[in-house]
Amino acid sequence: MKALGKDFREFYKYVLEDHKAKRQTKEDYVPKDMVDVLLHHADDPNLEVKLTTDRLMGLIHDLLAGGTDT
Repeated sequence: MKALGKDFREFYKYVLEDHKAKRQTKEDYVPKDMVDVLLHHADDPNLEVKLTTDRLMGLIHDLLAGGTDT
């Protein structure tokens, strides 16, 4: 399970970095999926609860796990 958890974290980091890189290439970038929306909100300094990388990875995990459950 520990090895699987490590693989998941690496995958989620890759997804976040890929989306961050795409956002930086355009000034007028429009969010295209839930990860883009989460990253957009993570940049908001007025949020009461900060969306850290760990929290974003947890949310992505919940989205994927929930999608496989249905």
